[in-house]
Amino acid sequence: MVEQGVASTADLDGAIVHGYRQRVGSLRLTGIVGLNVGLAIEQYLDQTLDAPQFKPAETPLA
Repeated sequence: MVEQGVASTADLDGAIVHGYRQRVGSLRLTGIVGLNVGLAIEQYLDQTLDAPQFKPAETPLA
């Protein structure tokens, strides 16, 4: 959604926090854990499952 310009990272995290009653949004959590960890997970899923939905994002989550 960020890549397509539909919503900002703050909007998406807000939806997760309020909609699913999580303490922190998924994108912020990725920033806390480390973008390198998130990228490594995306690359592993892409290589292992070979499905287009697991292809790593081309746009940085900044």
